Amino acid sequence: IIETPKGMFQRVAKVISRGNKEKEKEFFEVMSKLEFLPNSPTLMNAGTRIGQLSACFVLPVEDSIEGIFEAVKNMAIIHKSGGGTGFSFSRLRPKGDVVKSTMGVASGPVSFMKVFDITTEVIKQGGKRRGANMGILRVDHPDIVEFITAKEKEGMLRNFNISVGVTDSFMEAVENNEDYYLVNPRNKKRVKKINAGDIFDLIVSMAWRTGDPGLIFLDEINRHNPTPSLGEIESTNPCVTGDTLVATSKGLERIDEIVGKEREILVDPRLNGGVPEVKKAKRIFKSGIKKVYRLRTRSGYELKATSDHLILTPNGWRSLGTLKKGDRVLIQSIGVFNKDGSLPFDVEKLNLKSPRRELNLPNKWSRELGQVLGWLIGDGALTREKAIFYFGIDEYNLLPYFAKILNRWNNCEVKPHEYGGVRRLQYHAQGMIEFFSRLGVKKVKSMDKEVPKTIFTATKEAVSGFLQALFTADGTIGTGKNRGQVRLTTASEILAKQVQLLLLSFGIKSKRYRRRYSKSKPFVYTAKKGEKRYYESRGDYYYEPVITRQNLERFYNEIGFLEGKKEKVFIESMPNKRGSFYTDT
Repeated sequence: IIETPKGMFQRVAKVISRGNKEKEKEFFEVMSKLEFLPNSPTLMNAGTRIGQLSACFVLPVEDSIEGIFEAVKNMAIIHKSGGGTGFSFSRLRPKGDVVKSTMGVASGPVSFMKVFDITTEVIKQGGKRRGANMGILRVDHPDIVEFITAKEKEGMLRNFNISVGVTDSFMEAVENNEDYYLVNPRNKKRVKKINAGDIFDLIVSMAWRTGDPGLIFLDEINRHNPTPSLGEIESTNPCVTGDTLVATSKGLERIDEIVGKEREILVDPRLNGGVPEVKKAKRIFKSGIKKVYRLRTRSGYELKATSDHLILTPNGWRSLGTLKKGDRVLIQSIGVFNKDGSLPFDVEKLNLKSPRRELNLPNKWSRELGQVLGWLIGDGALTREKAIFYFGIDEYNLLPYFAKILNRWNNCEVKPHEYGGVRRLQYHAQGMIEFFSRLGVKKVKSMDKEVPKTIFTATKEAVSGFLQALFTADGTIGTGKNRGQVRLTTASEILAKQVQLLLLSFGIKSKRYRRRYSKSKPFVYTAKKGEKRYYESRGDYYYEPVITRQNLERFYNEIGFLEGKKEKVFIESMPNKRGSFYTDT
């Protein structure tokens, strides 16, 4: 005899009580009297090297060979430790569906369930009992009939209990003897219409003959979900990091700033019959601290998310953890802009802040406000004492345009100053400095510049004006083999990334490059106080979002350059090229 029942109860009670002698005695007594018994893994593993006390695990099964066999591997490990496993196979594409990577056809969920079943057959849970699984398939999956009848032949899926995941709408269709659609989970397209009553009768018939399938009421269990903040039951809980920008009806918003709030989220037109649409989010919540991964495409787009976060690819949805270098993913193809033109703070208080005069600062978004912010970020600077706007020789023609706007806001004319061939407008009114600061302009060096936070939720004309002025200030048009390409050059990596996202809101794809400044020859110069100083450049990096091909036409129509030399060169050099749109590697 390896262990008596009394010895087992003593072992379990000691581990569970964690040194509390009174609790240990109490727990031993209720087990000895069979008033309460913990689950089998606890009885088998408490106090042993395995130490795994949980009985049930739900594992995601993704629509890829990598994802499927990752689930098989994890199932085997869990069975070895004494646990049981549950799976929803609803994400797998139906039998006969296309597999573009091999130009073949899919086997379907039931075929792959047999792989799980055979693996379970050869592994004993914890070395002491055979494994057990629960398999679920949504009632609207195209292979639902094959799933319902899968255990009709004796011995099939012997290590599975199976259940059909039914919804409220399906049960209503049964009650009214109506038809409902089967939907391909790969592309969300409707593939067939069948009678709900016929499917329900088949479920009842097979349950009477074989004991399976059961029913799981997906909508009902989620109405009573005790942990709704952790996500819906019978689904994985994909997450993104808090600093992720989400396209809402108010523009691009950080997801950690809209937790618990009502928001309408943009649905990509490729998921909605080619028409972009905003739909109300059911719930936006924080799910805790988790391990995250970074997805970075060749064009420079990035996403930080958990491994089970679903990414849309040309072949359907894939979890982030199953993607590998070289896989193609779909990126955002259009955006949505805030229609509310109000600024997010009280401007009137700032108008009265300057002691000498009342300012005329704008209280709504406009193209010219966006342009002023774009020039301030591109060729300007904000300090505690002043806001400065610089204009090089090729930009002299734009100085009167900005001076007219800024002098109107300042309620006092400021004349430009020139130093070293560069002219500048300089404003000292405290209300104006705070105005720019409240809009999100930071008092930082060029390598730390960012898009002002409020621009992400500004109106379309303001965002367009911001990008127009920024590209006019710091943009260039390619020549030679790069003829017509539009690029923005900045020392700030985060600014380059943010500009890429703003461009995507207009449907403009760009590619971001990182380049190194060539080192200049060292030299000695005289500082203000007369001391001699030695300077040698470090050859730091700079960053360039580059716009090419058919994106150039969109750039011209949606943004363009302010009037001047760059606008003229751009129009004259626009090529007519075509290429793949809104996919990346």
